[in-house]
Amino acid sequence: MLNPASQLSGIRSSQNINKVLQDLSNSFNKLASGKNINKASDDAAALTIAVNLEASLRTLQQASRNVRNVGSALSIADGAVSEIQNISGRLQELAVQSANGTYSDEQRAALQAEYSSLSSEIGRITATTEFNGVKLLDGSQLSAQVGINSGANSQIEISGIDVEAQLAQVSSQNISTQGGARAAISAVQQFSQSLNTARGSVGSKQTRLDTIDQNISSQRIGESEALSRIVDLDYAKQGSFNINKQIQANSLVALAAYGKKLNADLIRRLIS
Repeated sequence: MLNPASQLSGIRSSQNINKVLQDLSNSFNKLASGKNINKASDDAAALTIAVNLEASLRTLQQASRNVRNVGSALSIADGAVSEIQNISGRLQELAVQSANGTYSDEQRAALQAEYSSLSSEIGRITATTEFNGVKLLDGSQLSAQVGINSGANSQIEISGIDVEAQLAQVSSQNISTQGGARAAISAVQQFSQSLNTARGSVGSKQTRLDTIDQNISSQRIGESEALSRIVDLDYAKQGSFNINKQIQANSLVALAAYGKKLNADLIRRLIS
């Protein structure tokens, strides 16, 4: 029968082997996954931080998409207003032409027909310019969620371009008479100036959105780096740890086997 000291030594040896094998198993899991944390017991505090960072990163990514979607909407609006400006230039040209005293009533009627047709085209562009079903030229305000919180600092309000209201003063003009043409010149000039102002406002909003997106990108980079430091595995360090544990495991198993052999020899001597 083994003495108590030998039994205690055997128990400790078994515990040591189990501990090393558990460490080795965890090490293999980390090397396989490429992550430093695979379960809560690896590092509960770090896991909590990592989960929060991952959620924040996903939210920041969506905020960035929001900013870019609004930027796309403003680009569409700007392109439409640019085309309307081109048309308004032609309207002004027609009004100036008709205001000249060298044209007959029939000729002014032809100029008026083109003027009305182009005014209708501006109305069509205004009515159909939209982004994802949202009208862009009817004066509606666009609310953009550009942050990850519900507070006011996470939203910006973008005033809409109200071409519809401004167009009325142009489309109502009649250049079939010299006096009407002169009145139309002033109306179209005011309309064109209002379009310039609207495009300037769109440009400033786009610049702001670009700045917001750059700031979000900087936050994402910073948080991604922080998450990487917490979660991503240091392969060199873990590889060295793994080899060390393999050596320990092999040594402990060999010692345990050797100890059993010694005990067996001792028992044979005692009973012989």
